[in-house]
Amino acid sequence: MLRSLTLESLNTYSARQRAWNDHRHGFRENLSWLKGTHMLRFGGTLERSGVLFWRNDGNVTLTQPIYNIAELTGVSISNAYQPRICGASLTANCLPANMVSSWNSLYAQALGLVDSGTQFMTRGPDLSPYPPGTVLSNSVTYTTYSLYATDSWHIRPSLTLTLGVNWTLDMPPHEAHGKQIIAVTTDGRVLDPIAYMQARQQAALNGRVYNPVVGFEPINYSGRTYPYDPVWNNFAPRLSAAWSPKFSAGFLNKVFGDGKTVFRGGYARLYDRLNGVQKAIDPLQGLGYGQSQVCMGPSSSGQCLGPSSTDPATAFRIGVDGSAVPIPGLSGISVPFIPGTSKVANANQPYTRH
Repeated sequence: MLRSLTLESLNTYSARQRAWNDHRHGFRENLSWLKGTHMLRFGGTLERSGVLFWRNDGNVTLTQPIYNIAELTGVSISNAYQPRICGASLTANCLPANMVSSWNSLYAQALGLVDSGTQFMTRGPDLSPYPPGTVLSNSVTYTTYSLYATDSWHIRPSLTLTLGVNWTLDMPPHEAHGKQIIAVTTDGRVLDPIAYMQARQQAALNGRVYNPVVGFEPINYSGRTYPYDPVWNNFAPRLSAAWSPKFSAGFLNKVFGDGKTVFRGGYARLYDRLNGVQKAIDPLQGLGYGQSQVCMGPSSSGQCLGPSSTDPATAFRIGVDGSAVPIPGLSGISVPFIPGTSKVANANQPYTRH
């Protein structure tokens, strides 16, 4: 039985390498004070994290070159390289029509015909290209402050009321070299997402389209310290009560007992913090810092000819035509850059003719 090798056979999620070096320093203090029928609690937390992170993968590619075979997107195998196809008048020593694709894949594998070459390449804080093989990395610090106060008031032996409030400030991440991307308008103004969505809504209500050109630039070019503003008003109130009724006789005593049942209820508003993935890992996936380059249809003459542009006579063969496919390198880009115009989208780039 013929079997084909496809890109699914290459599991970059198993081959990739990542490193997370996290140093966390913190201070925590909690105080309790019993004052009459009140139990007062106060406290606070300060945590500061520093993360060194790097990865060698992006967009199903690695910083090491990957040469794909048997995808049949760059190499085209015509019937001149296939056995005779079975038909009504030919039933022996022939290739079943439903096995043509498997034959082509196996043929490409056996001869080592390279369909495409890909490599994940990276840029620095100013979007100048790093040498091929450089991992994608950053150095991020972020701090979280939290304060709280509660009062558990024992109003009666059977009734307790608890009041409390928490305040938290989760500071935005700061990258040591400014390796964070900011969305901007074409004239360089930082894009306000709330104002942007309001403008789109208003345009839609008026039967118009609001779809301005959006660009991107490193945070160092924007004059900002953080990619988004700190939120200072995260106050989280809470209120709860506990009541333990005492029924000494009758039906209610049989159902609830004498001080053996507690009814509890309350309200609380909570705020959560962003974790390290959103603060350190995700910003690296912004436009510009990592980009997958592709040589589609590499030829034996050292060119990248594009989709379905080579055949078994002209396709690049590892070990026969050389040891490396000419994957295009990265170029520097101007700021702000416009995806689709500057061609820096964080996705596979089109083939390049040489």
